[in-house]
Amino acid sequence: THCISSAASDVYKRQAHSRFGIPINPDEYSTCTLIPGSDQANLVKAASLIIWDEAPMMSRHCFESLDRSMKDIMRNKDNRPFAGKVVVFGGDFRQVLPVIHGAGRPEIVMESLNSSYLWRHVKVMKLTKNMRLLSENLSAEDAKELKEFSKWILDVGDGKLGGENDGEVVINIPDEFLITDVDDPIESISKAVYGDVVSLQQNKEPKFFQERAILCPTNEDVNKINQHMLDKLPGYTIYMDNLFLATEIVFDYYLIFEFVTCRRRNNLLKL
Repeated sequence: THCISSAASDVYKRQAHSRFGIPINPDEYSTCTLIPGSDQANLVKAASLIIWDEAPMMSRHCFESLDRSMKDIMRNKDNRPFAGKVVVFGGDFRQVLPVIHGAGRPEIVMESLNSSYLWRHVKVMKLTKNMRLLSENLSAEDAKELKEFSKWILDVGDGKLGGENDGEVVINIPDEFLITDVDDPIESISKAVYGDVVSLQQNKEPKFFQERAILCPTNEDVNKINQHMLDKLPGYTIYMDNLFLATEIVFDYYLIFEFVTCRRRNNLLKL
């Protein structure tokens, strides 16, 4: 997740763990590595506003660690949350909650932000207008389809489909969202998104690739689809074993890859 801190007229955007020095595995006793008097602590101290995006994905201990550290560096004595700093959390609890290896539903819920002692100080504000529907580039038919799809997604997240349930229910997915070729599903979704192999190799428009992506639920699926797509492209494969920080690499097909902390041994790049 990312946070944006605003100090006077300057805006600083960083990954939350990096900006605040949040421990990798925080617990109820953790604090951040913000040392009072350091440049990092002084920057946070000077911030008038902190915006923390995708907050529901993180453990409540991350926010509580920052709360304890803020009170320390601000010398706060009245026990206000985050030492009185204004913090705006962004995110949707209908999406991905904290990922805990081997945990069940109760453990995940107890690890979430709304199970924190800080939650009683949070004022919830909901976004109700779909800004995509207001785009001037949408035709009436496209806007209608997008509106129907958006409503269906919200109904799934709100548990309104499939009848009464306690979190587990069978949902019928509309046919227009399905790829029904079960013989080779990876090839089917690849062709549906990027076209056949000939057009894929001939296409050199950056926008074509920037507007397309295949989302996967697990890293295993990511590796399978990556390998499938790499096999379609000419060139040679580079195996990268080291830790990469964010960078951009542009190669023959004008594809842009961002590597952000690659830790697995099977990271591949086709040149």
